[in-house]
Formats: sequence, structure tokens, C-alpha cells
Amino acid sequence: MMNHRTRLDWFFLWLALFRLDPWLITTEKISLKRVLKLIPGAGWAMALNAYMFLERIFERDGAKIDETIDYYKRVGGKYQLLFFPEGTDKCIHMTEKSHRFAQQHGLKKYEYVLHPRTTGFVHLVQKMRREGYLACVYDVTVSELTAFGVMEWWERFLEFFKILKTPFAPPTNATHCR
Repeated sequence: MMNHRTRLDWFFLWLALFRLDPWLITTEKISLKRVLKLIPGAGWAMALNAYMFLERIFERDGAKIDETIDYYKRVGGKYQLLFFPEGTDKCIHMTEKSHRFAQQHGLKKYEYVLHPRTTGFVHLVQKMRREGYLACVYDVTVSELTAFGVMEWWERFLEFFKILKTPFAPPTNATHCR
């Protein structure tokens, strides 16, 4: 599981996996918002690669989680599943929404992460345990080391193209695994 600080978090995880063992990238599956399945070309490719598309409504997602884990087990693949308990990336709008949720439920307001959506994650872990499909859970936290703070999605999009223009990963990211 990993927090979702930016829309590029999965990319930084892939860099880390590649450094550990390039083969790990070929066994990576990602849970994504269902709407991403509709992206021409990329959505089709992710669907063919058996990524898990979720609506973030547990009444619909519970069955999808079960179906996906059953499929992974049936085909005999030892996949890694990247799951974002926050459900979305950290932009200004979602930070405000997370703060309202915290206030309504008497919880602490988080400044660097969003309040996680735990129902789907708990269901996923329980399903994987029942199926004997869970070897371990890694908690990966991605943080930024810059003074930019929270950006809107379009600002992140522009940052992505700046990254593509340089041959090195930006020194604005730190990753912690446990």
C-alpha cells in the first residue's frame, strides 16, 4: 500500500522496484479509479494487464476486489498489487475534503497525507489471506522534499513534463518503506 501524494507516485515506485530487481515491474498490478479504464489506449492496456479498477464505492468494489484476487490466484501469477488507501492524489480540493472528514469524525487533520479509505483495504487483505495469496504488506510513504507543498492536478501535470525533459529523477522525492 502506498500514499498518493502525487499522480506520479507509481512511477517512483517502479524506479525503486527496478533497482531491486527489474523483473518486479513485470509482476506489478495497480488498483486504479475506474474512470482511468476509459483513457484511449492506456486504459485498454491496463485492463488487458488485469489491473484492478475501482469506483471507490465499497458496495460495488467489494465484488470487484474478490473477482480480481480470484483471477490472480486462478492464473497462478505471483503478483504485487499496488493499493492506494487514500483513494486519490493529494491536491488542494482533496486536502480540504479530508480536513472536513476529520472534523466531522473528531479525527486529527493530516497535513501531508489524506485520511485513508480503510474498508476496501481491509476487505482486500482479508480476501487475500483467505485465499492464501498474501505473503506480506509493504507500507510505502512518498513525500516531497520541496517547498512547493500541495499543487493542483494541472500543476502536477506540468511538473511531469519537466521531469520528462531531464535525464535524471527530480531531487524532490523521498520514499520510506516498512
